[in-house]
Amino acid sequence: MSYDLQFIVRNGMPPAMDALGQWAQTPQYFTINNKDEDGTLAYENSDTGVYFNLYRSSEGIALNLNYCRPTFFVLETAEVMSKLVAEFSLVVNDDRITEYDPDTLVDDWKRGNSSTCRILKSIGNTISWLEETKATALWHYLRDLKQITEEYDEYFVPKVVVVRLENQLVRGAYLTRPTAYVMPPVDVFFLENDRIVFVERVLEVLKPYLTQLDGFERFDNISYDDCFDTDVMDIWESMYDLLTPDFMRSQIEGKAFPMDGFVNVRPPVTSN
Repeated sequence: MSYDLQFIVRNGMPPAMDALGQWAQTPQYFTINNKDEDGTLAYENSDTGVYFNLYRSSEGIALNLNYCRPTFFVLETAEVMSKLVAEFSLVVNDDRITEYDPDTLVDDWKRGNSSTCRILKSIGNTISWLEETKATALWHYLRDLKQITEEYDEYFVPKVVVVRLENQLVRGAYLTRPTAYVMPPVDVFFLENDRIVFVERVLEVLKPYLTQLDGFERFDNISYDDCFDTDVMDIWESMYDLLTPDFMRSQIEGKAFPMDGFVNVRPPVTSN
């Protein structure tokens, strides 16, 4: 099941595939699956996991975005479509011709996504859930991860995975011993000796030493200078050794979830 939306040019014919192909080199992440005039542009961002398709025809350009995905799929799609609309003077042709509004696209998709997830859940499909604010924070981190890693090459910039733990999805990353460290948006940390601890227990100790990551206002870090302050290193090292596990690695169920492997539509509460 998917969301579909048709776009037409305000005055004139749809842009040719060559023109669309030229434009698609700028947002990146696009491949052209069919270069004929009735062609397809496939968008897939390997950093965030987001993907969708655009179909060109003599009638216009159609957007196709799957349901049963986390909300950040439509947030990223709406951003890309804003660029396409501006480039080719597109308007929405959905029952009536209207100006493109990214907020409307997001709201419409979210309503359809919610209905679809609930229908699939009602007929017995497994729907894995992660809170929307947590998933969106992870999306922001994944989008910036490559740039952060390049600009802070002397820091430990952890990768984040989504795993099932005690029948719930959590975001997890590896916590090192004292070093310059970019703090990721996670629920649990993986430590040495297969220990897993809740993030709150780590932040109780390290939060006083966190500062905003320069150039990336959404994220904090323990800076290179602060890391090598003797007190910080000793406190961090002591915490690391003394933290008793909330879970063990063996309690993680299966492999890490792909970014399209969960939704933000909370399953309905069932009564006993």
